[in-house]
Amino acid sequence: MVRAAIALIALLGATEARALENIVAEILPAFNVLCYRIIITNFSEDMMGQIVMGKADDHARYNLLTVGGQTLKVINNPEEAGLRQEYGKFPSEINISPIKDPAKRPAVFSWQEKTSVSLVIYSFEANEKTLSIVRLYKPIRNRAVHTNEVLKCKDK
Repeated sequence: MVRAAIALIALLGATEARALENIVAEILPAFNVLCYRIIITNFSEDMMGQIVMGKADDHARYNLLTVGGQTLKVINNPEEAGLRQEYGKFPSEINISPIKDPAKRPAVFSWQEKTSVSLVIYSFEANEKTLSIVRLYKPIRNRAVHTNEVLKCKDK
């Protein structure tokens, strides 16, 4: 993608090239938020209803921030050194909502993490500062209980 952008910049005039450089350089909008759990729910195909596992708390579960418009940095348990985990996601690993107005940045981002026992799908709505996490687990003894967690985020 970067090579293609450089080739395109070479073909454009100076003004157009600077505008394109800005678009390529900052794919992700700047934000730095701490996310707090609102609710977490268990669910499965054979459950009659959902079981609420928790409710709102004042413990930051995630810190989401962008670095240079090119990386989404995800920090799990940012306030607990022993449980803290960090990783980065690049734009190629993130689904970004379609841009309806080129003057505005995309508001919804989603990405996923696969493990040996689960698929975790994250969706972040930047304007509303809401993070949703769905964990789909592989069945154990022919039964799988999944979780849906909703978090509200605040500027750090």
